[in-house]
Amino acid sequence: MDLKINPDSNIPKYQQIADGLIGLIEAGVLKVGDKAPSIDTISKNNKVAKETVVQAYRHLKSNGIIESSEKRGFYIQTNVTNKRWRVLVLFNVMNPSKEIIYKSIVNSLGDRAHVELLFHNYNFEMFENIVKSKANMFHYYIIMPHFNPDSHKVLELIPPEKLLVLDRPLLHPIAGASAVYQDFRADVFDALLSQKERIRRYKQIVILFPKGKGLPTEIADGIKLFGTKNKMPVQVAAEVQPKMLVPDTLFITLTDEILIDLIELQQQSKLRIGKGIGIISYNENPLKRILAGGIATLTSDFEKMGRTAAECIINKSTIVTRNPFYLILRNSL
Repeated sequence: MDLKINPDSNIPKYQQIADGLIGLIEAGVLKVGDKAPSIDTISKNNKVAKETVVQAYRHLKSNGIIESSEKRGFYIQTNVTNKRWRVLVLFNVMNPSKEIIYKSIVNSLGDRAHVELLFHNYNFEMFENIVKSKANMFHYYIIMPHFNPDSHKVLELIPPEKLLVLDRPLLHPIAGASAVYQDFRADVFDALLSQKERIRRYKQIVILFPKGKGLPTEIADGIKLFGTKNKMPVQVAAEVQPKMLVPDTLFITLTDEILIDLIELQQQSKLRIGKGIGIISYNENPLKRILAGGIATLTSDFEKMGRTAAECIINKSTIVTRNPFYLILRNSL
């Protein structure tokens, strides 16, 4: 395979080899999954030292364009070669708030990057396997880590300058990595405190906190702290029961599913939302603007979170910052 290496060019020979192979990929001559020419073949056909070819392949591998295995040798990993950056976004699950973050990242990066989106679904083994298999394939990694305490050990496989931890802070921060995080306990407490007088119209708070959803317990801790400081009784329940629908009760729902369950029960009662009972839902999404006349939300600014992550990549900066968090008032409160 003649890659037309120019010995008189100011471009290093290894870069010419890499550019030549990229050209073949872009032209469709080499396709994803194809075996790349061997180091010996390129060395002989282009009259360059094997070490020069090794350097070119090392460059292509570090940029995620080729990969290697003991059985297959080198093979083509991607045909996305015309973008400036390749970015892996790894979320726990997809939901309306994650969709806002993802769209904000993609829109902010624009044509500067190719973004690949994957999910670990709160499965630590899946989280670990994804990170291990992708650790050398991307320029940047935007990751919502698994809540397992050992997550930081997995993320240490990624060079810290390429890593941005999103949403949930690590128990053991990684030096040199960026983070855009929520301080769940303080965020919730401060947001509730901003509307203290409105909330204190209710006599008690019920936190609807379903099990098995990977929700940070610090959210409930922040609500309990607000209740203690303001002498309001607070109880936590995994599901909503008809007997809970007592006048002057403020419900704080942690998932959209349990919010719907609550509204369905309310519709069977004589209590009105925003009058007999109050509702605050965790995490903003467009539906809550109109659902039941408008549902108040405790929420991080997800559009800002995605934009900040993208700007970190664009500016090649290292940042550790707490994302803005609000209580958005609507008729349900």
